[in-house]
Amino acid sequence: MLFVLAQRLFRDVRIAALGTALFALQPADMQAVAWVAAIPNTLGAAFLLAALLAETQSWQPRSPTGQHAWEIASVALFFLAVFSHEASIVLLAVTVLMWYEFAPHPLHQRRLLAAGLLAVAATFAFATYLSNRNNIMFPAGGYRLGPHVVRHAFELLGQLTVGPSWWLSDGLWIVSIAGMVIASRATRFSALWLLVSLTPYLGFTTGNVSRYHYVPALGFSLALAAVVVLGTDWFAARAPHRRVLLNVGGAIVALFLVVRFATFSFPTAAREVHFLEPWREYARLALLRNPPPVGDSITVPAPTDPAVEERYLEPMLRWLFDDDDLPVIVERRTSR
Repeated sequence: MLFVLAQRLFRDVRIAALGTALFALQPADMQAVAWVAAIPNTLGAAFLLAALLAETQSWQPRSPTGQHAWEIASVALFFLAVFSHEASIVLLAVTVLMWYEFAPHPLHQRRLLAAGLLAVAATFAFATYLSNRNNIMFPAGGYRLGPHVVRHAFELLGQLTVGPSWWLSDGLWIVSIAGMVIASRATRFSALWLLVSLTPYLGFTTGNVSRYHYVPALGFSLALAAVVVLGTDWFAARAPHRRVLLNVGGAIVALFLVVRFATFSFPTAAREVHFLEPWREYARLALLRNPPPVGDSITVPAPTDPAVEERYLEPMLRWLFDDDDLPVIVERRTSR
């Protein structure tokens, strides 16, 4: 979906292909891929991309009915995106950017789409307030504005590039993003997508985690690909007699980025699997004990591995046995 969206917006298969490859091999978001509890991150991103694709499909409809059908589909997919994961709310900002840069018609002329997206956002905001107004994270200061927001922003950006985190790299990020905003429509749209999709995560005071990178990695990958293609074309236009050589150079840079991401991605995936192995083994042993019928309780031994936290056993076992009401009893060993 990312490849098709990039191809439709940028009309450049090089950006689409390189951006998709960089996203596929992005090592910073590995937790969102490997950890079952992070499924909402990947699911929300999938619906977000599908909603954006439906919007682009509505740009050149064969009939008004077809246009409205794609707009309704986009609104429905946005609903699924935000109720899969709250970070998908950034679709509103990405939609405005996309229509401003690439759409043949202003967004305000599509009243059905604009009203539908806003209605979904309002419904989501109200539902989020009702479900989280007693969430201890907010009064306890787990999510708030403060100086840590800036620090988290640079940390997230540095992790996406798998680069060092120090003041010079922070300065380079400021210069790079400013340059991308100025350079071209492709780099501007992608860089702003990256920035707006980082915003929901910056208020956490508990630190950054890998699954936060998934949606920002979409914009980051396209931005990096657009910079490589734009740089190659810029040099080739000023030295046409060396165009072939410069194109080869651009291809080498692209290959270097893909290989570099891959060298980090595969070990990161292995570490995630290794980290989850105690949980997998505990789940296997729990399933070997007579699986209970629906409604009965299950008794499991207390975990001996400190990596397996007891407070998460109940939701894990309910998921394993596909029973949301399954009572879980943790059996503790008695010492003589």
